[in-house]
Amino acid sequence: MKKTGVLLFIVILFTILFPFISYAQEALKVGFWDMPPYQFKNERGELDGYLPELAAEIFKNLNIKYTSKLYPYARGQELIKEGEIDCLFIGSITTERKKFALFPEESCLVSHWGLWILKKNKDKLKYEKFEDLKGKRIGSVRGYYIYPELKKYIEENSKIRYVREEEINYKKLINDRVGYIYSEYNVGLWQAKKLSIPEENLHFISTRLFISCVSYPYFSKKIYEKNPEFIKKVSEAMKKIRLSGKKQELFDKWGLKEINYDYSKINWIYLP
Repeated sequence: MKKTGVLLFIVILFTILFPFISYAQEALKVGFWDMPPYQFKNERGELDGYLPELAAEIFKNLNIKYTSKLYPYARGQELIKEGEIDCLFIGSITTERKKFALFPEESCLVSHWGLWILKKNKDKLKYEKFEDLKGKRIGSVRGYYIYPELKKYIEENSKIRYVREEEINYKKLINDRVGYIYSEYNVGLWQAKKLSIPEENLHFISTRLFISCVSYPYFSKKIYEKNPEFIKKVSEAMKKIRLSGKKQELFDKWGLKEINYDYSKINWIYLP
């Protein structure tokens, strides 16, 4: 009877620990998508940026081996849906994503989304209502989340073109091939620097768009739905990194900027 009790205890313990033993032995497949300066391939062809460095801290804290690869945004979404990769950096929590992904409680980034235009066009290119975009040329990266009502309007009434990566849109902008780019604030500043566009030549419009988007690494539901404890451990590791000051240190290292909005002048906000 005593032996049976000991055996049962071992079986229960193994059942609890097995997922963590498996992850420690088998490298996680972690995906990123091109969004410099947050995540990108540098001139040496290496994955670089704020988020790959933050991911390294997270998995080091968990003592977990992982492999990383940069994917086109839409491709990364498909891989996480199918359970072909374990984790994807980064995304906001949306109703659609919750169907195929699990999110830690701790976030890794607050990104600021809006429309970039050339400052010389500031008087003629506005965005205070949907109709301001009627007939206008807009660039975006394929697969980016756009508020459904706005997406429906611009796809039916504007000339929107989707591309594979951000740099293509900014080249189009400086050559007047698009009037607006739907993009993120720090991404725009990075692309301006890379393409030698004086920062003062660009203007960021944030009214009636995502003002801030809280983003997370997310994990395939196909792989982790039966192991919510692992997601909890990830969140605990991320919180520990934040409280240690390491997260802010990485944020500052990459020269990332926050936006201080005057909310009294914003008449509509959507946080997915």
